[in-house]
Parts: sequence; structure tokens; C-alpha cells
Amino acid sequence: MKPLHILRLAAATLLFAACQSDSFKIKGTAEGFTDGDTIHLTTDPQEGKPLMSTAVKDSHFEFTGQTDSMAMCFIYSAKDMSVAQAFFLEPATIEVKLSPVAGASRVSGTKVNDALQTLNDSAFVFQKEIEQLSVLMGLEPGVTPTEEQDKQLEQALQESYTKLTRHIYETARKNIDNELGYLLVTDLNGITDEQRLTLINSMPPCLRQRPDVRELEEALKQGHSPIPQNH
Repeated sequence: MKPLHILRLAAATLLFAACQSDSFKIKGTAEGFTDGDTIHLTTDPQEGKPLMSTAVKDSHFEFTGQTDSMAMCFIYSAKDMSVAQAFFLEPATIEVKLSPVAGASRVSGTKVNDALQTLNDSAFVFQKEIEQLSVLMGLEPGVTPTEEQDKQLEQALQESYTKLTRHIYETARKNIDNELGYLLVTDLNGITDEQRLTLINSMPPCLRQRPDVRELEEALKQGHSPIPQNH
């Protein structure tokens, strides 16, 4: 190979590597906000201590920065922490829609965040099905259902919950090599102990060797379930 060609190839390789940056951009749409409203980004959903803040302009906002890993974060309105959206921060361009309307906030732009949004949609459908079932059965808040109503409601709820848990498991299985799969295995109920062990066995070493995963695996093998099970 000619020296000049080798130099050109080396330069192209370095250029390609430089393009693989650790930068992220969050392109946000703020529905129902006014110019100047503050949006916070945090990794702490309890206290909401901001890592970064920005202001809404023309119904849009933006965050940029550097990260060399993936982490669960939250974007929320400074006026109302309930107006929020969870997402995975990673080196990529991530699109977030923030809205005070239930179920209208969304995230997209990467494989993990797309999967998270699909899971959020399923959970929202489950919640709406519960509300609709109660309305169809004529149940008012504070009114005790009859035995027959209670039986029908329990059966319908179980069917809806089974659909949701099936989706949770499939989402965890498809994302077992990333932070979403890790989160579903270690923090979320709706997965049986047997399924959880199967998922742990499928994890790559970098996730499976984390202390909390190792402790969970050991507890499950001993017949203990650290995470509450819904049935």
C-alpha cells in the first residue's frame, strides 16, 4: 500500500473517531408553557435537585452537554414537578415532549428511549382500562362494590395486568443488554422470580456483576423475593 494512501486512511480513521463524541442534545417541546418558564433536568426524582436548567422559548427548550454513559434522568417543570418525563440520558439526540396533559409527555430518539416510551404507553393504557372498568360497572368513589361486581372487576383487572406484565417482560428481554433492561429487572414488579432469574442469566457481564444484581440473583436462588410480587 502506498504511503500516501496509508496517511489518508489514518486521517479518515481519526476523523471517524472524533465524530463518535460523548455529546448529547435534548430537543424539547413544551406544550402549555409560556416563554420564560423554567425546565429542570435531574437524576433525583424525589428531591428534584436540578443538574441543568433552561428556559422555554416559542414552546421549545434544549439541553446540551457531555456524557460517557447512560443514566436515568427526569425533565420537569419548575412550576409543577408532576409535569415531568423520565428518559435515559446518553450520547445522542433525544426528543422530549413535556405536557401537563396526562399521557401526553413523550420521549424518543434512541432505541432505549423508544422502548421506554412504548412501555409508558402500555402502562397508561392499563391505567385507563382500570378507570373505564370502574365507570362501566357504576362504581363511585367510596362505594363498596357487590360481590358479583367485585368478582368481575378482579377478573378484568387480572386480564389487563397480565397483558401489561407480559409487555414488561418482553421489553426487559429485548433490552437486557442496556440500562432499561437492568432497571426493569432490579426495580420493577410485574416480573415473576423465575422470569427475573432468566433475565439475569441473559445479562452481559458488565451488568450482571453489579452488586445489586448479584445480591438479587443470590436472594432469588435462595427462594427469597426482595421485590414485591403482584398477582
